[in-house]
This record gives sequence, C-alpha cells and structure tokens, in this order.
Amino acid sequence: MEKNSRQSISSVAASLDRHSSKYAARLAVQSGHNDVSHLPQILWELFIEHYKHARRQPKHVVYYRSGVSFSRMDDVVQAEMRSLRKAFRMLAKD
Repeated sequence: MEKNSRQSISSVAASLDRHSSKYAARLAVQSGHNDVSHLPQILWELFIEHYKHARRQPKHVVYYRSGVSFSRMDDVVQAEMRSLRKAFRMLAKD
C-alpha cells in the first residue's frame, strides 16, 4: 500500500421495522475515502434484510450522510444516489 493511501471504513444502518426499534448494519473497508463501489451491494443486502423482517418493502428511504466536507458533498451525494438507484434495480431483478 502506498504511503499516502489509507483505508477507511464505511457503514450503513437500516431500520427493520416501522417503529425504528430494530436495526441491521453493514460495514466495509474501502481503499479510499471516496470509494463507493461496495455501496449498491450493501444497500441491497439491507433492503433484503428489511423484507425478511417486515415481510414488505420499505415505504420510505431516508438517507443521512456525514463525514464529507461541504465542498465535496454534491459529488458524494450524486455518486451515492446512483448507488441507491442501482440497489433498487438489483431488487427489481429479485
């Protein structure tokens, strides 16, 4: 690994019920702070987990993001929304 390259950990938590009393979480080690290649898979897994628990798809998805500078936020939001749409397409295939 290069001296300037660092790994970071990303995590996603999801409520499994309408009362927000049960949660599932996933985490992944990423090669850089901007790598979101794993995000569609993580989101898909959490949607499946929600369905197994609640026996229905979620009515709403609320997405919070932290740890990004204001100057990078637009780029990160665009990339992560593409990941979210990809996860929805993956669900449609199942």
